[in-house]
Amino acid sequence: MKFTKYLLLFLFLLQVSTKVQAQTGTEWVTNEKKSGLFLLTGFHTHDHQFFELGIAKRKHKLETRHGQPLVTIKEITSELRLNQIEQEAILGLRLGLWRAVALGIAGGVNLVSYTNFKEVTAVFRPAIGLDVLPFRISYGYNFKFINRDFQGINDYNFSIKYLFKLSKH
Repeated sequence: MKFTKYLLLFLFLLQVSTKVQAQTGTEWVTNEKKSGLFLLTGFHTHDHQFFELGIAKRKHKLETRHGQPLVTIKEITSELRLNQIEQEAILGLRLGLWRAVALGIAGGVNLVSYTNFKEVTAVFRPAIGLDVLPFRISYGYNFKFINRDFQGINDYNFSIKYLFKLSKH
């Protein structure tokens, strides 16, 4: 008898759960004012200072039920070492993905290829920081995985970035 009650309860709950829908409408709405194509400018500092210039595609979504933002930024930029008078020129090409959530707390991953026009190195740079449009402040650590003896780049850096809006979408 007890087994039958549990079996009937289980079958009832199984039947009801197949008919339930949590959300019938659009759960995330894109904020067009904060989304679009941006000119990214930045400055990295620690032992060596770098200027950064590139393009960023930002998608800003807002969750309709709770108002929680979700920001995704895809970036392609170039980094140029600033103090090149006494040291050799170093140029870097960076691909990045950045995610920001509530209260501007954000994190990202970057893949950077640096060259001094004699040697090349590649680094993986995870970063954490604050993203409040149009500003971003972050801390990142460079993990060299090709040519670990390459000199002239930071082991870690602090970055300040500013985004200039170019277009929507």
